[in-house]
Amino acid sequence: ILSPGYRDVILQTYTSYNQILLDAGAPRVAWALYPATDYEWQAEQEPADDPARFDAFYEVERLAAAPYPGQVTTIDLASWSDAMGLTLDQDARPDGVHWTPEVATDIATEWLGNAIIQAALH
Repeated sequence: ILSPGYRDVILQTYTSYNQILLDAGAPRVAWALYPATDYEWQAEQEPADDPARFDAFYEVERLAAAPYPGQVTTIDLASWSDAMGLTLDQDARPDGVHWTPEVATDIATEWLGNAIIQAALH
């Protein structure tokens, strides 16, 4: 899904972002693992819609956080969204990517807001 060269570049880039943010004074950094998308809910699968692509990026984000225990973490919004049935809910994500304002507000209120606070505290 990700060529080894591209994967290495992404990992290096994400790891560098973490260091830049920490060097700038951020006490904590949190990456949200965003849910898989299906642009415009097309029947035709595109490379950007491939769930394996998302898994590969999740792995890279976790690896980029690993050198910074207690400072950089990942928030698994993707798994939460899957468990709540929101990832593939076409009413909740009309364009296959973004949630409606109402759903986004509910997500922030019910789960994501607290997950971000917890990441900041730990």
